[in-house]
Amino acid sequence: MTGRTSRDRDERLPERMRDYRIEAEPRQSPDLHKLAQLFIGMARARAEQDRTNPTPGSRQPGSCA
Repeated sequence: MTGRTSRDRDERLPERMRDYRIEAEPRQSPDLHKLAQLFIGMARARAEQDRTNPTPGSRQPGSCA
């Protein structure tokens, strides 16, 4: 796929993944709705993670400190 030498490869990856190449093609109009959904999903996942696994010493919203 690519003409890279073995020294440019990430040896931590499985052999089948070492020659993969990612290409992006710009669109005429970006899909902002999908992008917004992605960010909202990331924020919700982070909030859920913070709620279920709070870090020591962090304040929870609505708590008195």
